[in-house]
Amino acid sequence: MIPAALLLALSLQTSSGFVVLDAEEGTRVFLGKRLLGTVPLGRTRVPAGDLELTLERDGARRVIEVRVEPNATRYLRIGPKRAGYEGQRAMTKAGYCRRNPHVVGASDMFDRLEFDRVARRLQRAIEAPSNCPADVVRIYELKGYVDAINGERERAKRALEIVRVLDPEFALAPDAPRKIVEIWEAAPKESKLLLRVAPPVVKDGWIRIEGSTEDTLVLGDHIRVFLWVADGGAPITRRAELTPDGRFATAVPAAAGGGAIDVVLADRWGGALRTHRAR
Repeated sequence: MIPAALLLALSLQTSSGFVVLDAEEGTRVFLGKRLLGTVPLGRTRVPAGDLELTLERDGARRVIEVRVEPNATRYLRIGPKRAGYEGQRAMTKAGYCRRNPHVVGASDMFDRLEFDRVARRLQRAIEAPSNCPADVVRIYELKGYVDAINGERERAKRALEIVRVLDPEFALAPDAPRKIVEIWEAAPKESKLLLRVAPPVVKDGWIRIEGSTEDTLVLGDHIRVFLWVADGGAPITRRAELTPDGRFATAVPAAAGGGAIDVVLADRWGGALRTHRAR
């Protein structure tokens, strides 16, 4: 009888792939009960097929489903580093944004080299309502790759420029194709996406909220304001339009309580691009 350990080794040689995972540093990554390593996790061999990876950090756990093709490398990026491990979960729970299933589908199609289908799926992903910041970054990252593969260099450069603006800490995978690296390095580095909010002012029973944006790529479309009520119920929300020079102003009722006030710069579909806690 062949020992089980030898059978496992043989199966890994004949039906295995690799994962490269980028998440918040210090996150531990498990496949079942087996510890694969700690982020930053370089190219690591795993069995091919549909897998469940468990991410653990500071007592919090998250399970992600991934498909790894035989002899292929799957690159995984779990949210912008600046948002923190719990950042996207908190934003989803608060109602700022919704996780987008089209992003997962597009990633799987990209791994299977179905580039025509990826492009169509990405368009649906972009237009989905209230995308979370990490999903917006992933959408434009994939769009940049697909446009580059299809020979659309300027579109690819624009997409990767958006990625750089949305997530200044973003970095390409170490073994990214040379064509992608060249476009990434050629993408402008001067673009900005800033959200500035003045301290709220209470007057005549209203809390006045004013601010401005600096948005060289014209990604933002409007402002969403969330006033959290004292009893922990649903927030009071307001939408404010941006003026041509990027300014905005709105007000929420002071009688609602002294809870926190969050301001979100959103794209035309409501996707969260920048957030600011005004109080």
